[in-house]
Amino acid sequence: MFLPDAMHDENYKRIFAFPRVQVRRAFADWMRQIVERLVPRGVELPPIRKLEDVSMTLVERAAEWPKEWLKEGLEQGLEQGLEQGLEQGLEQGLERGLERGLEQGLEQGLEQGLERGLERGLEQGLQAERALLCRMAASRYGADTAARLAELLAPITDTERLADIGDWLVQCDTSADFLARVGAAPAGGSGVAAGNSDGT
Repeated sequence: MFLPDAMHDENYKRIFAFPRVQVRRAFADWMRQIVERLVPRGVELPPIRKLEDVSMTLVERAAEWPKEWLKEGLEQGLEQGLEQGLEQGLEQGLERGLERGLEQGLEQGLEQGLERGLERGLEQGLQAERALLCRMAASRYGADTAARLAELLAPITDTERLADIGDWLVQCDTSADFLARVGAAPAGGSGVAAGNSDGT
């Protein structure tokens, strides 16, 4: 720094040689004001009463200022870096979390929607097929047979079995034979009654 070098200057030595105390004190006050402007925040200077005190204070303190400035700069840089890192980390974390959450939510929603849609579609298809069989039975054998058939068809969820029942509706000559065949068919089987390997 320029101040320690300036103290060795010939002019500076002459100031110390001033016989008048007021001039030396005024110069010391002026130097203190300059030093106070240069001193980093928070650093307290010892009281300066004489010009020699200014010289010693400047030499001692000037050597420490760069270290203090570096320390302050590092602390501020670290603080700002931590703040920015935290902000960016939170922002990126939220973005990624939202993206993943939306992606997983869409996948699950689509999967569940398809599953429910298939279940509903299958159930509606089964209901429509049961209703058609009941209408055909009512048309061929009467309302009593259709009502009994509706009771027998309610637990059936196998579309192949319902198709077999549709075949029997056409093949059987009487409602008793038809209802016996529907009632005797195995719960999950192909619909062929025991003892009738030809399906008639």
